[in-house]
Amino acid sequence: MALGQLQGGPEGQRRLSESAEVYRQALTVFTRDDLPQDWANTQDNLGKTLQIQVRLNGFPAGLEQVERLAQAEGIRDDPVAQASLRTLAIVCQVATHQDAEAGRTFARLVALVERQPANFHLVWDWTDLRDHLANSKAPPLPARRELLRKLLDAVGRDNKAAILAGLKEVQAAFPARAEEPEIPSRQPRPQG
Repeated sequence: MALGQLQGGPEGQRRLSESAEVYRQALTVFTRDDLPQDWANTQDNLGKTLQIQVRLNGFPAGLEQVERLAQAEGIRDDPVAQASLRTLAIVCQVATHQDAEAGRTFARLVALVERQPANFHLVWDWTDLRDHLANSKAPPLPARRELLRKLLDAVGRDNKAAILAGLKEVQAAFPARAEEPEIPSRQPRPQG
C-alpha cells in the first residue's frame, strides 16, 4: 500500500490495486468470528488503500473499485465491509454528480445498518478521505463537503443506534425520489 502511494502513476495504481486484492483475499481467511483483531486490521488496511486510490486516481476510479469489491468473496457477506464500501460509494457518487445513485446507495446503507445487531460498527479509519474532501476542488465537493463530513462522522460512530441517528441527520440531503423503485407485482393482467 505505502509503495503504491509513494510511486503514484500507473505503477503506483497497479500496486494499490494489488494491495486491495491481497486485503480482500485475506478477508476470506481472517473472519470476524475466528480472528477478530486480524479481521479489523485487514478491513482498516483495505479502507486506507481504497481511500488512497480515490485521492490519487479520482472518484470514478474509486467507484469502479468499490463496485468490483462489493461482490467479491470475503466481502459480499460481510455487513461491515458492505457498509464501508457503500459509504465510500456515496462519496464517489456525490463527487461525480450521480445524486440519484447516491440516494439509492444511501437508502441501501441505512437498510443494511438497520438489520444489524446493536453493537454494529464500522472499523475503517476515514482520515485520508476526510483530508481529501477538505482539500478537493472538484465542482460538487465544496458545496457538499459538510454533508459528506457528516456522513463520515455518522458511520464512524460506535454502535448501530448512534450510526442510524447520524445517518438520519444527513438523510434529507439524499432525495426521496432517489430511493429504490418498488417492484411491480406480477399479477396477471385482466383480459378484456
